[in-house]
Amino acid sequence: MKYTYTQTHDQVAVTFTLPRDTPPSTRPVVTITSTTLTATVSGTPIIRGPLFAPIHASDSLWQIEAPQRTAPGVIAPRIVTVHLEKATAGVDWPVVVTESDDMDATSAYHLAQLLEAYDPPRALALYNKGADHGDVACMLKVAAFYEVGNENAAAVPVNQDINKANEWHRKAAHAPVDQYNAEYVAEACYILATAYSNGHGDLAQDLPVSMALYERAVTLARDELDRIGSQLSPLSAPGSPLGLSPVPKPTISQLAPGSAVKLRQLVQTCGFQAGLLHFEKQRYVEARAMWEYSGATGHAQSLFNLGVLYMNARGVDRDLERAVAYMRQAVAADATGKLSIPEGLEAAAEKVARGETTEQVFVESSSSKERRRGEKRRRREMAKKTTTDLQDALIVGTGLVIMGAGVWFAWKRWSSAAVL
Repeated sequence: MKYTYTQTHDQVAVTFTLPRDTPPSTRPVVTITSTTLTATVSGTPIIRGPLFAPIHASDSLWQIEAPQRTAPGVIAPRIVTVHLEKATAGVDWPVVVTESDDMDATSAYHLAQLLEAYDPPRALALYNKGADHGDVACMLKVAAFYEVGNENAAAVPVNQDINKANEWHRKAAHAPVDQYNAEYVAEACYILATAYSNGHGDLAQDLPVSMALYERAVTLARDELDRIGSQLSPLSAPGSPLGLSPVPKPTISQLAPGSAVKLRQLVQTCGFQAGLLHFEKQRYVEARAMWEYSGATGHAQSLFNLGVLYMNARGVDRDLERAVAYMRQAVAADATGKLSIPEGLEAAAEKVARGETTEQVFVESSSSKERRRGEKRRRREMAKKTTTDLQDALIVGTGLVIMGAGVWFAWKRWSSAAVL
């Protein structure tokens, strides 16, 4: 969204940020009349159209706030606020700008949201108008209407058309990215990745494309979290022999708290799914990188799978201490209560922590040649059993998260239509 707004009983405040590459000398052009508002930056409209209700233009003003540091080394874009004094105090404004031929895309989106429950055809027309002007949030809404269709919800004004929904999702996922639409492009990448992972409508299953889209969603979401000052904290190294320092909760920027939550969900879900696809292709290093991103959000199954990688030496050196540490975090974060540390792992990790080698953990020294042979056989059997147990553990973790991701995906699609 290019602008947001808040209001009190006697004032409406419209807020937007200047593009990051805006020269310091550039100022927005803001025109306020008693019935209209227009704000443009370098010729691009931010808000434009007739106001919902009259204002006192002479008492209204706009200002550019000083740059603020949202995190070490991160300077937020300059914020512009337009203060509008209501002509009639106490009147609640459901939108700032009402419908007009030249209204901006963000205003079309806000008005369409208001109309969805009352006039779905008109809402869809406004979403189409915004989508035709390149607004990604509007594209996702149009896609949601076609995804659901009136066969599933009588209020939806169009027949279900999965191929048309796919078309809009493709446009949204491949739209040029800027600071106003990054989270929506990331969401589109996630939806399209899910479609390619299973095959959906005219999209045949294509796992490499699905993987690339998941990874792009993670990159966009992480970059946007950095921009608004709500970075994902990297997973810390073990702070004690058998424990990772807890992943700190992020500080969510006051600029976009709702966006930060959604962006973290995208990193979590897409990072986990991309990790699964890499793991299935035995690209363990890449799987670990993706699960570290999703694990940094406190995602239980990602943390558990990281433990599996370190236990099985998949793309990393075997490290039982780190495996236990990740799995303990996973169990603590697991709301289902279904994850558990494989039997015997903690005891083995404790022996390693006392200075015993990995070999000593599983084999006691003996002067008997036959005893050594017997121990070697048992070691091979133990290793085989351990690997099998861990693969089974990973499969259980995978199943849990795929189910959770599927529910979230379905909810997003249905809730996006907002007409049920």
